Amino acid sequence: MFNSTAPQLLTIAQQRQRKNVANLTLWTFQGWMAMLLIGAGYAKVAEPMTSLEILLGWARAEQQSLVRALGWFEIALGLTSASPLVFGNFARSALLVGAALISALATIMIVVHSLRLEPGAVAMNLALLGMAAAVLAGRRRRTG
Repeated sequence: MFNSTAPQLLTIAQQRQRKNVANLTLWTFQGWMAMLLIGAGYAKVAEPMTSLEILLGWARAEQQSLVRALGWFEIALGLTSASPLVFGNFARSALLVGAALISALATIMIVVHSLRLEPGAVAMNLALLGMAAAVLAGRRRRTG
């Protein structure tokens, strides 16, 4: 008789397929994080402050050096997301540290943007936090 509560055993092919899907998902998240952070960081580093003050409301209240430093930090974090492409497993530690720092930065920015009543920026940082948390959890388990 069929027991619906018994755990279903996966075949080797099904296990491999799940691992491949998980790996592809994590690589997709890493790519999105890299593009988002490098793009945002580059804008903070390269754009004139007058433009940034229009685009980023919080930049009006901050010193230019802080905005530029945050831009360089975002670029560095974006590079850690893509580092395994170049350096393979040697960059795994950098990826894990980067994902943890991205999670921390996104959490701080969620609070900042919530206090400033900027729902679009909150949503973007929630998405970034979700991707970083998934990458951190997935890559700690050595998926891919």
